[in-house]
Amino acid sequence: GLGKRGRFLAIQRSGNDKVVANDSDPTPEIVTACSNHEISLVNGNAADTAVLHEAGLNRASEIFIFTGSDNMNLEVIHSVNHIRQDADPSQIQQALECYLNIEDLNLRDLIPAHEKFLEQSGNMQVTPFNVHKNVARNLWKSMIHKAEQDQLCLPLHPENRKSTHIILLGFDSIIGRAHV
Repeated sequence: GLGKRGRFLAIQRSGNDKVVANDSDPTPEIVTACSNHEISLVNGNAADTAVLHEAGLNRASEIFIFTGSDNMNLEVIHSVNHIRQDADPSQIQQALECYLNIEDLNLRDLIPAHEKFLEQSGNMQVTPFNVHKNVARNLWKSMIHKAEQDQLCLPLHPENRKSTHIILLGFDSIIGRAHV
């Protein structure tokens, strides 16, 4: 999908790679952005195998699934899996890396344990992720790196207290422990 995140990713990748993007109902703004960045646009439901074939799924090395709905993202990955399993091996040019955005963190954590994803063939690898969790993780890493550079990792003893500029709460599932 070419919502805010999908469009950003497509534009970023278009500088180095041939990008084919899908949107079920592209606005004039989306069509213009794709044209300006030499992104091929395929209209239609991304879960429709005909749309995936038109997009060149069997020639792709990567697919990023950002439809805005966990249910739709799962439908798309199911269709992708179906096409890849049924394809003549001579039609598949390379292994496909599938990046599947799942908003529900509990669902995202369950996907790798599901038998469909455990039985992945050599021509397809699914990596579920949550864009919000990844952004939070990157923010945390950049804050720690900056703190180490600026030597701000000081114990909170009364003589070391400075004005509070930012308080981070609840990154426990990202770094493995609770931090404030």
